[in-house]
Amino acid sequence: MFNHQNPSLALPIMNQLLSQMSDWTESSYGNDICASIAADEFQIFLPNSENDDENLEEVSYFQFFNIESGEFTELPSVESVVAFAASI
Repeated sequence: MFNHQNPSLALPIMNQLLSQMSDWTESSYGNDICASIAADEFQIFLPNSENDDENLEEVSYFQFFNIESGEFTELPSVESVVAFAASI
């Protein structure tokens, strides 16, 4: 995880998700604005802010990315991420 991905916010979220989703691993990349976790053909980008401001690259929601199809699904909470991941 990198400083511009706001580790003080993202790290506790990441740890919570990884403790509930055993096949997932940390996958943050330095050029991404958000920290992420991944498994197989899926990646989840974590919030980097409590605000949404595209100009400041601030994101307050989760982005579930299907690498194979290129589809993004926006999710509001850790619980919704866990439920969505379980449904795939």
